[in-house]
Amino acid sequence: MHSQRPFRALWRPLPSVTSLTLSLSCLAAVGCDDGPAIDGGEGEGEGEGEGEGETDAFRLVETRTIDGAVPLVVPGFAVTARPDGRFAVAWFEATAQTVTCDLFSGGTIEGDVYRLMLADEQPDGSLRTRTVDDNVPNTKENAVDLDVTPEGDIVVAYMGGEVTRTFCGASDLMMAVEDGDTFTLRAVATTADTGTACRGSAGGDPYCARGEVVGLYPGISINSSGDVAIAYLDTHFGFADTDIFSSDLELATGTVQSTSLESINMESGGGYFASATVADDGTVVMGHAVIGNNQFVDADNRSFVVEDGIYAEVRLPDGTLRSSQIMRRTATASRVATGAFPGQGLFVAVHERGDEQLLLFRSADSGLTWQPSPVEQLGRTGRDPGIVFLDDGTLVLAYGHCRSDTNQDTCAAAEDGVRLAKQDSNGRFTRFDVGGDAEDAEGIGTDVARSGAREVVVVHLNSSKNQLIVHRVEVR
Repeated sequence: MHSQRPFRALWRPLPSVTSLTLSLSCLAAVGCDDGPAIDGGEGEGEGEGEGEGETDAFRLVETRTIDGAVPLVVPGFAVTARPDGRFAVAWFEATAQTVTCDLFSGGTIEGDVYRLMLADEQPDGSLRTRTVDDNVPNTKENAVDLDVTPEGDIVVAYMGGEVTRTFCGASDLMMAVEDGDTFTLRAVATTADTGTACRGSAGGDPYCARGEVVGLYPGISINSSGDVAIAYLDTHFGFADTDIFSSDLELATGTVQSTSLESINMESGGGYFASATVADDGTVVMGHAVIGNNQFVDADNRSFVVEDGIYAEVRLPDGTLRSSQIMRRTATASRVATGAFPGQGLFVAVHERGDEQLLLFRSADSGLTWQPSPVEQLGRTGRDPGIVFLDDGTLVLAYGHCRSDTNQDTCAAAEDGVRLAKQDSNGRFTRFDVGGDAEDAEGIGTDVARSGAREVVVVHLNSSKNQLIVHRVEVR
């Protein structure tokens, strides 16, 4: 999903937490009382070029349905593209199997078993459908992501593995690596203990190394050298307040054969809606939501609070970690997207659930500071954003579009679907809407990958028909 490698051919034409606060009022203000002033950048919350089919900036090349797919909505789905532009989509399906789970208090309970599926485009344009893992205990939302190696092999990161006594569901971070017609499976993380020293809440026991429910919200990225980074959520035992609001953001780095683990933002209620991008120089940028407001004590016995909000985490090649709160007291229900491009910096995109705004953050100094640009502010749009870059560094966002105004809480069936936004040289965004019919609910769970030098593929769900739809779009 997050590769920024050049394409060989076109298939078709903590230390401490730096609080960089942002609120809707801050965007128009010179400064903010509850945090340092932030340069709003050159972006504008308005754009030009909406339309379906073709505009001066975009052309819809094709639309395809993944025939035979019966996706489960909650665990999610994802898209990637091989170096020659052929796309692949992964999703979960239900099975008739069940798994018996031991309850913490005694007794047993039956849980569902899912099947992880993948459809990939063949050289003749047909789709091949394969089973990646036919024994995945029921898992939660946003449980799969995928990318490809420089050689073109598909790699799937997902929550799977064994059930635990405390959690009747998938509990491990798994990796599936394409090997010819099949996939080789291995567990990347099976417990909360990554070897990183815990932070420890004020007056309480260190918590980050306890439990064995890991792997939710996996975000995988592979760079041009084959370096792998997977950000994921660790919920410890998976059920109590101390798990949910003291969860960790964790990171696996290495290769498809071997990875090492470390905790990035510990015991904070972090790791929700995570994603990661590994740049070609080895820098890893991660985005995630923190839902706790936990108090800690530093080395000098001074207390501090890690507030809820949206965070950007940067791991430099030498292992240095930089953590920034880029949106304060802000909730999201969408992936916190990340991206990187040589010479342009690091990027994070956030859809704010309350105000329905989509914001793009850029760091030109390896995560020391972040500057916001509004992408969408005037409608119900911006859900599930994804970031890709064209061969010349042009940034393109893809996200779900609901309606162009906020007059109603429901989506407009006549216009919902996928929206693309291309950032122009002046910082403004040119938009392009790819809708469906005027009856179905579409644009759900949007994901995007670059499929050519100036081409992207976007997958989304038509929830009315429970169909996965793929659009291929040329960006001019």
